[in-house]
Amino acid sequence: MVLVVFLMLSKTFQFKPLTSIFRWRSFSNERKVAPAKGFIDGNLVESFLELSEDQMLRVAQELDMALEEVVRKIETLSRAIH
Repeated sequence: MVLVVFLMLSKTFQFKPLTSIFRWRSFSNERKVAPAKGFIDGNLVESFLELSEDQMLRVAQELDMALEEVVRKIETLSRAIH
């Protein structure tokens, strides 16, 4: 569910293109660059809570979930990582 919200936020609401997010989150030093993979950008997912109610409702409808359920899951995730 979180991955779906992540993808929808980046696509639907004009956030940075996913390639830019993955490039920015990748590891690099003077010897190598390792692509970012296997992660979910918590900042991007948490930005869902800053959307207008209409925008949040559109995301919830795309997920075929009640808005309250989506908000609860994202808030739970947010508390777990902070």
